Amino acid sequence: MKYTEGTNTIFTAGEVGPHGEIIEQTANGQLLFWDPAQGVPRIAPSITWEETVYEPIPLEPAMKQAIRFPVGVEAGGTAQDLVQDLALELEGDAPARLCSAIFIMGTWLFDVLPAPLVLNVWGQEGQERRLVSKLSPLCRRALPIAIPSLAELSRLPRGLSPTLILRPNHDRALQPLLAAAAASAGVLQKGRLLHLHFPLIVCTRQPLRVPALSIPLSLISSCRPISRSEAERLATRYQPRLLDFRLCHHQQVTASEFDVPDFASEMHGVAMALGAVVEGEPGLQAQLVEALRVADDGWKAVHAEAGGAIALEALLVACHQHGAEIYLHEIAATMNAIVMARRGDQVYTTKDAGKILRKELGLFPEKLEFGNGLKSKGGLPKRIHQLAAAHHTFSSQKPLVTCTLCTSFAAGKEDAAPPPALSAGDVTDVQGVQDIQAVPDVQKVQKVQEVQEVQEPQVETAETQEEAAT
Repeated sequence: MKYTEGTNTIFTAGEVGPHGEIIEQTANGQLLFWDPAQGVPRIAPSITWEETVYEPIPLEPAMKQAIRFPVGVEAGGTAQDLVQDLALELEGDAPARLCSAIFIMGTWLFDVLPAPLVLNVWGQEGQERRLVSKLSPLCRRALPIAIPSLAELSRLPRGLSPTLILRPNHDRALQPLLAAAAASAGVLQKGRLLHLHFPLIVCTRQPLRVPALSIPLSLISSCRPISRSEAERLATRYQPRLLDFRLCHHQQVTASEFDVPDFASEMHGVAMALGAVVEGEPGLQAQLVEALRVADDGWKAVHAEAGGAIALEALLVACHQHGAEIYLHEIAATMNAIVMARRGDQVYTTKDAGKILRKELGLFPEKLEFGNGLKSKGGLPKRIHQLAAAHHTFSSQKPLVTCTLCTSFAAGKEDAAPPPALSAGDVTDVQGVQDIQAVPDVQKVQKVQEVQEVQEPQVETAETQEEAAT
């Protein structure tokens, strides 16, 4: 190779050009260059492009042994073909295999996905070994590592961007990494702007309470790791095809507009990222949405049990009664009746209701004739219905047919998410709260699959007290 005057030399494991050009390090210390305009990859010891010479990064022996690079590139077929073949190699039920296969493909396109790519493998310690041993030779540059600091990650070689496999001792250790993964604009570290967007595989005993694709290890049939020869077989068979998938689909995934707007916030980004991976395959995207639906319903159930959602249930009751004023003591009384109907033990005071309205819902009570509350006028009823839909309250999921606002939001005619696939009762008055349905075991959000009806409890109504000063 001839070095001309003014030529720069860059050591890198990967680059992406402005028009879809890709440089990727392969095995045996070589670089692959892909120009979509030419459509034929080229592998060489070094690449000269745009008056710059690119050389593969030199890896120390331990890093070279830990990270697998593809030996070359091989036509991988369609995304449907790749998903089907990968799913056959994986463990678990059909939805888990589908999501895991798409996650593997996503690690090869993580740099153009619209949201962080995080897989949470959770269960008893040691159960993750078989699944992780299969993911390692398939994910792009998988690197098992103790929890690293941002400073340590910033010192990784240029363009390496491994898929990190982590086993944290506690959730707090993950927060910096998760924050860095979600920061599309980069992270400042000692005056340097770092872009630390790595795919993450996080092995924990309990499910993470963060946006992530969650795979319960109880669904895995065996926990014995695969053999070294089996790992090599997987890498040899699939990494060249997965590299081809990166080259051929990079621009297509970059332009993806796939979205599932009715998903809860915790699953929205997960669905967008995984759906973008299989852009151009509407059938696969539909299967993916159904596979993620159970986890989404679980998060919505958690939202619906939160104080803000309970307060909105009470506000919907007041809206449907068409009163001119909604007092805080009435809201608190209705909230407590709702909680009792769901067999809960939380007790809300008038002061609690006022605090929830102000801090969680952005609604500000004022002094009325008989205490503090809200005036049901102007755009307040519409705002309450909008908030109820956004918080996935049970009543908004089964709207009151005689309420035009309920039916408008349910039909998607207003600026709110359409109702999810949950069965829940609506609340039209204080006496109707017994029809609200309860969610069992809401802490295990990945396993919430159905909402079970609660029998009408024998509740002795107490006299409502005057609200406290707020």
